[in-house]
Amino acid sequence: MLQETEVIGATLRGGRIITLETTKGPIAADWFVNGTNAWAPRLSRRIGGMPLHIAPLKRYLYFMKPGRPIMSNEEWHRQPMTIYGIGRGRGAHSRPENELLMLAWAHETDPEDDFDDADQDRIDPPFQHSNGIDNYGYAILEQVMSFAPSLADAGGLIATTTGFYGTTPDANPLIGIDANHSNLVHAAGFSGHGLMHAPITAVLVEAILAGDVENGQVRLPSPFERHTIDLSAFDPGRTFAPTRKEGLVL
Repeated sequence: MLQETEVIGATLRGGRIITLETTKGPIAADWFVNGTNAWAPRLSRRIGGMPLHIAPLKRYLYFMKPGRPIMSNEEWHRQPMTIYGIGRGRGAHSRPENELLMLAWAHETDPEDDFDDADQDRIDPPFQHSNGIDNYGYAILEQVMSFAPSLADAGGLIATTTGFYGTTPDANPLIGIDANHSNLVHAAGFSGHGLMHAPITAVLVEAILAGDVENGQVRLPSPFERHTIDLSAFDPGRTFAPTRKEGLVL
């Protein structure tokens, strides 16, 4: 496994990638998987792959540390991910993160297609929790207060973190073989759901690499072998219908 290694190009032959060119030398393989999410479109372009409809959207997470106990330690860690105000707000949500409470919600933002690595950690002033109470983080607490006042009133925000979602127009991922290279698989564009989708994505990518796809269908392994998944729903080259406004995903 190589870390801090940039892909800078590829050696191509007959519709296949022969080697990836990296800052640490060439890498040869039979198959290549692009799982770089927000970076996936630029990586695909760099190695001669197809255009990918993935928009890098900035997202923020906030962390609150309760200043007083509001439940037992066991109850705290058993809290589920909770979404507040569906139908009456913007879907503020929270879940425990060790002794902290992590909070976030949807917000409108423009894609940053030309972001660099430093932008990944850039926190714009309106979103920085330390800029007093007139910022996005405390607006989340205000919404939580309407539904769980004891939780929202238990402590203040202590940290803001940020990063990019790789978001597709329909908020469904791109999983499939590249249109230009027969040995390049894309698995990206999870729109903030990468952790939840990771197990089934691994199954689908493994099926593609092993040639276990029949008529576009992947049969799931035991104990779900009676079920199949239609890979066309995740085709990287599919046509997107304007069904939702981009930038309003959790």
